[in-house]
Amino acid sequence: MSRGTRWDKLPKKLQAKADAGTLTPGDLIEATPEADLQRQIMAYLAACGWLAIRFNSAAVKTEGRFFRAYWYMMDGQQTGAGFPDVLALRGNRAVLIEVKKKGERLRESQRKFHIHAERFGIEVFTMDRWELVEELKKVLDNVSR
Repeated sequence: MSRGTRWDKLPKKLQAKADAGTLTPGDLIEATPEADLQRQIMAYLAACGWLAIRFNSAAVKTEGRFFRAYWYMMDGQQTGAGFPDVLALRGNRAVLIEVKKKGERLRESQRKFHIHAERFGIEVFTMDRWELVEELKKVLDNVSR
């Protein structure tokens, strides 16, 4: 990359590397915002024949109205917290994916939901960097369409 290249919304540390001409693709991958990683995951799922549905705070806006997901835990408590960002469906298989910033941990409500979903045989993945998405690809590619 040429010296002095200016990037939109690049963190100061990475902008300094860009200005010095030392910015690498690996640096950019490290700085990938959570939303960009989520878009990449959804694009991959769609390309592989999965129906990928994005949830934001367990709510989806459609035709001007909100659909909010609630579920009941085994103890009968109703909650809407902790639902993963992406629901992927193909055939009779459902996969849930929580997308996080690199190094960010699951909130307690998310951890509880993951455990609850896994009790029902639903696969739940947490992705915080593209390398983990490569692992997810291997798992999903082993499923017949």
